[in-house]
Amino acid sequence: DGSQIVFVTKSEQGTDQFTSDIHTIQSDGSQNHTLLTFPGEIYRPSWSPDGSRILFLEIIRKNYGIQGANLYLTDTNGSPPQLLELPEQPSTEYPPVSPYWPPAWSPNGEEILIKSNFTNTYIYSLKTGEFISLHFGEYPVWNLTGDGVAFQKVGHPNTICQPTAELWDRSDSWNALMPCIDINTSIAGETIPIGWRP
Repeated sequence: DGSQIVFVTKSEQGTDQFTSDIHTIQSDGSQNHTLLTFPGEIYRPSWSPDGSRILFLEIIRKNYGIQGANLYLTDTNGSPPQLLELPEQPSTEYPPVSPYWPPAWSPNGEEILIKSNFTNTYIYSLKTGEFISLHFGEYPVWNLTGDGVAFQKVGHPNTICQPTAELWDRSDSWNALMPCIDINTSIAGETIPIGWRP
Protein backbone atom coordinates (compact mmCIF):
# COMPACT_ATOMS: atom_id res chain seq x y z
CA ASP A 1 0.00 0.00 0.00
CA GLY A 2 3.05 2.27 -0.17
CA SER A 3 3.05 2.97 3.57
CA GLN A 4 6.47 1.43 4.29
CA ILE A 5 9.91 1.08 2.72
CA VAL A 6 12.37 -1.78 3.19
CA PHE A 7 16.12 -1.16 2.96
CA VAL A 8 19.44 -2.71 3.99
CA THR A 9 22.48 -1.46 5.87
CA LYS A 10 25.68 -3.50 6.02
CA SER A 11 29.12 -3.40 7.61
CA GLU A 12 32.24 -5.20 6.43
CA GLN A 13 33.73 -7.53 9.04
CA GLY A 14 36.78 -8.60 7.02
CA THR A 15 37.70 -9.74 3.52
CA ASP A 16 34.46 -10.76 1.80
CA GLN A 17 32.70 -10.92 5.20
CA PHE A 18 29.68 -8.76 6.05
CA THR A 19 26.92 -8.28 8.59
CA SER A 20 23.63 -6.82 7.33
CA ASP A 21 20.45 -5.39 8.82
CA ILE A 22 17.06 -5.26 7.12
CA HIS A 23 15.07 -2.19 8.14
CA THR A 24 11.52 -1.08 7.56
CA ILE A 25 10.49 2.54 7.78
CA GLN A 26 7.28 4.48 7.26
CA SER A 27 7.13 6.38 3.98
CA ASP A 28 7.14 9.66 5.94
CA GLY A 29 10.52 8.72 7.48
CA SER A 30 9.21 7.74 10.91
CA GLN A 31 9.40 4.44 12.82
CA ASN A 32 12.71 3.07 11.55
CA HIS A 33 12.58 -0.57 12.68
CA THR A 34 15.35 -3.19 12.43
CA LEU A 35 13.55 -6.27 11.23
CA LEU A 36 16.50 -8.65 10.98
CA THR A 37 20.24 -8.83 11.64
CA PHE A 38 21.95 -11.30 9.31
CA PRO A 39 25.51 -12.70 9.24
CA GLY A 40 26.08 -12.03 5.54
CA GLU A 41 25.75 -9.48 2.75
CA ILE A 42 22.06 -8.86 2.01
CA TYR A 43 21.01 -7.56 -1.41
CA ARG A 44 17.70 -6.59 -3.04
CA PRO A 45 15.06 -7.10 -0.34
CA SER A 46 11.58 -7.43 -1.85
CA TRP A 47 8.12 -7.26 -0.25
CA SER A 48 5.53 -9.90 -1.03
CA PRO A 49 2.38 -8.40 -2.62
CA ASP A 50 0.47 -8.63 0.68
CA GLY A 51 3.36 -7.14 2.68
CA SER A 52 3.70 -10.12 5.02
CA ARG A 53 7.01 -11.53 3.74
CA ILE A 54 10.33 -10.32 2.41
CA LEU A 55 12.66 -12.05 -0.05
CA PHE A 56 16.34 -11.22 -0.09
CA LEU A 57 19.59 -12.38 -1.65
CA GLU A 58 22.75 -13.18 0.28
CA ILE A 59 25.70 -12.24 -1.93
CA ILE A 60 28.62 -14.67 -1.76
CA ARG A 61 32.06 -13.23 -2.53
CA LYS A 62 35.50 -14.75 -2.96
CA ASN A 63 38.66 -12.68 -3.35
CA TYR A 64 36.42 -9.60 -3.71
CA GLY A 65 34.57 -11.14 -6.65
CA ILE A 66 30.88 -12.11 -6.62
CA GLN A 67 30.44 -15.89 -6.95
CA GLY A 68 26.64 -15.99 -6.76
CA ALA A 69 23.87 -15.71 -4.20
CA ASN A 70 21.66 -17.64 -1.81
CA LEU A 71 17.94 -16.85 -1.56
CA TYR A 72 16.14 -16.34 1.74
CA LEU A 73 12.53 -15.73 2.74
CA THR A 74 11.49 -14.16 6.02
CA ASP A 75 8.24 -12.99 7.62
CA THR A 76 7.88 -9.34 8.55
CA ASN A 77 7.32 -10.39 12.17
CA GLY A 78 11.07 -10.97 12.47
CA SER A 79 11.06 -14.77 12.36
CA PRO A 80 14.34 -16.52 11.34
CA PRO A 81 14.92 -16.44 7.56
CA GLN A 82 14.33 -19.60 5.53
CA LEU A 83 16.93 -20.65 2.95
CA LEU A 84 15.30 -21.66 -0.34
CA GLU A 85 17.47 -24.40 -1.84
CA LEU A 86 17.24 -24.81 -5.61
CA PRO A 87 17.22 -28.37 -6.96
CA GLU A 88 20.00 -27.49 -9.42
CA GLN A 89 23.36 -26.99 -7.73
CA PRO A 90 26.05 -28.91 -9.62
CA SER A 91 28.90 -26.87 -8.12
CA THR A 92 29.80 -26.49 -4.47
CA GLU A 93 32.03 -23.54 -5.36
CA TYR A 94 29.28 -21.34 -6.77
CA PRO A 95 26.01 -20.55 -4.94
CA PRO A 96 22.80 -21.53 -6.75
CA VAL A 97 21.05 -18.19 -7.41
CA SER A 98 22.04 -15.52 -9.93
CA PRO A 99 23.07 -12.30 -8.17
CA TYR A 100 22.34 -10.23 -11.28
CA TRP A 101 18.60 -10.82 -11.77
CA PRO A 102 16.50 -10.48 -8.61
CA PRO A 103 13.86 -13.09 -7.73
CA ALA A 104 10.32 -11.84 -8.37
CA TRP A 105 7.02 -12.46 -6.60
CA SER A 106 4.09 -13.59 -8.68
CA PRO A 107 1.26 -11.03 -8.67
CA ASN A 108 -0.76 -13.12 -6.19
CA GLY A 109 2.25 -13.70 -3.93
CA GLU A 110 1.96 -17.48 -4.07
CA GLU A 111 5.02 -18.16 -6.24
CA ILE A 112 8.54 -16.84 -6.80
CA LEU A 113 10.40 -16.61 -10.10
CA ILE A 114 14.09 -17.43 -9.57
CA LYS A 115 17.01 -17.23 -12.03
CA SER A 116 19.60 -19.91 -11.40
CA ASN A 117 23.31 -19.11 -11.32
CA PHE A 118 23.77 -22.00 -13.77
CA THR A 119 21.26 -22.65 -16.58
CA ASN A 120 17.64 -22.82 -15.46
CA THR A 121 14.89 -20.51 -14.32
CA TYR A 122 12.53 -21.83 -11.65
CA ILE A 123 9.09 -21.12 -10.27
CA TYR A 124 8.91 -21.90 -6.55
CA SER A 125 5.50 -22.56 -5.00
CA LEU A 126 5.09 -21.30 -1.45
CA LYS A 127 2.06 -23.55 -1.01
CA THR A 128 3.66 -26.85 -2.01
CA GLY A 129 7.39 -26.14 -1.63
CA GLU A 130 7.92 -27.50 -5.15
CA PHE A 131 10.09 -26.11 -7.94
CA ILE A 132 9.05 -26.01 -11.60
CA SER A 133 12.00 -25.80 -14.01
CA LEU A 134 11.27 -23.53 -16.98
CA HIS A 135 14.53 -24.08 -18.90
CA PHE A 136 14.19 -20.53 -20.18
CA GLY A 137 16.80 -17.89 -20.96
CA GLU A 138 17.79 -14.61 -19.37
CA TYR A 139 15.87 -11.76 -17.71
CA PRO A 140 12.67 -13.66 -16.84
CA VAL A 141 9.72 -11.50 -15.76
CA TRP A 142 6.10 -12.26 -14.81
CA ASN A 143 3.24 -10.82 -16.79
CA LEU A 144 0.68 -8.79 -14.86
CA THR A 145 -1.65 -11.71 -14.14
CA GLY A 146 0.98 -14.32 -13.29
CA ASP A 147 -0.03 -16.71 -16.07
CA GLY A 148 2.96 -16.00 -18.32
CA VAL A 149 6.66 -15.22 -18.21
CA ALA A 150 8.71 -13.30 -20.79
CA PHE A 151 12.41 -13.92 -21.16
CA GLN A 152 15.40 -13.36 -23.41
CA LYS A 153 16.37 -16.49 -25.28
CA VAL A 154 19.81 -17.89 -24.44
CA GLY A 155 22.17 -17.79 -27.40
CA HIS A 156 20.05 -15.22 -29.24
CA PRO A 157 20.49 -11.96 -27.30
CA ASN A 158 18.23 -9.95 -29.63
CA THR A 159 15.29 -12.36 -29.41
CA ILE A 160 12.62 -12.90 -26.78
CA CYS A 161 10.14 -15.71 -26.32
CA GLN A 162 6.94 -15.81 -24.31
CA PRO A 163 5.04 -18.80 -22.96
CA THR A 164 1.36 -18.77 -23.82
CA ALA A 165 -1.28 -18.26 -21.16
CA GLU A 166 -2.11 -21.98 -21.43
CA LEU A 167 1.25 -22.73 -19.84
CA TRP A 168 -0.23 -21.84 -16.47
CA ASP A 169 -2.06 -25.17 -16.72
CA ARG A 170 0.22 -27.43 -14.70
CA SER A 171 -0.44 -30.37 -17.01
CA ASP A 172 2.08 -29.13 -19.60
CA SER A 173 4.71 -28.03 -17.05
CA TRP A 174 5.44 -24.85 -19.03
CA ASN A 175 6.92 -26.84 -21.91
CA ALA A 176 5.11 -25.14 -24.83
CA LEU A 177 6.47 -21.87 -26.18
CA MET A 178 5.15 -19.20 -28.51
CA PRO A 179 7.24 -18.36 -31.58
CA CYS A 180 10.17 -16.10 -30.83
CA ILE A 181 9.85 -12.37 -31.39
CA ASP A 182 12.87 -10.72 -33.06
CA ILE A 183 13.96 -7.39 -31.66
CA ASN A 184 15.93 -5.01 -33.86
CA THR A 185 18.76 -3.30 -31.99
CA SER A 186 21.58 -1.08 -33.13
CA ILE A 187 24.23 -3.08 -31.28
CA ALA A 188 24.74 -6.76 -32.06
CA GLY A 189 24.60 -8.87 -28.93
CA GLU A 190 22.97 -6.18 -26.81
CA THR A 191 21.11 -7.53 -23.77
CA ILE A 192 17.53 -6.38 -23.39
CA PRO A 193 15.69 -6.59 -20.07
CA ILE A 194 12.01 -7.11 -20.78
CA GLY A 195 8.99 -5.31 -19.38
CA TRP A 196 5.25 -5.95 -19.71
CA ARG A 197 2.92 -3.07 -20.49
CA PRO A 198 0.70 -2.24 -17.46
